[in-house]
Amino acid sequence: MKIFEKLAIMQLDKALESFSALLMHQPKEGWVRMIRQTLHMSTHELAKRLHVAQSTVVDMEMREIEKGISLKKLEEAAEALGCTVVYALVPKKSLIAMIEQQEKAKAEHMVMHTQKTMSLEAQALSNDQIKQQIDLVLHNIKNEPLKKLWKNYEV
Repeated sequence: MKIFEKLAIMQLDKALESFSALLMHQPKEGWVRMIRQTLHMSTHELAKRLHVAQSTVVDMEMREIEKGISLKKLEEAAEALGCTVVYALVPKKSLIAMIEQQEKAKAEHMVMHTQKTMSLEAQALSNDQIKQQIDLVLHNIKNEPLKKLWKNYEV
């Protein structure tokens, strides 16, 4: 991985950190209902703002809880509530950590695949030799373009 690629990934990791906090504070009742209730707005009033029936608002709030609401409908509700929808994919761990995990797993897979073949031919390596091989392959993988990291191998 080139230094500029790594810097860009680290910047994205940093930018996404703030979204992680939101995940811990996601309301059980959904954002639409929470904001609406916090504003003391009835479902009838929100329905008027959306130009829909009150039952549609109730249904929309249920679909949000069930994760069945479309982004378009969520954006319409947000606009009617004076809000903005923020859409993001938030990594469970840092992107750098995911890349490093993939690099290590790929190196181990490649070495162990070769080790398996060598052991069938009575040329098995010791554990220390295997570790050295993994480190060597890992070094080579780290110098390859990132797009090659995901080809023909998944963790």
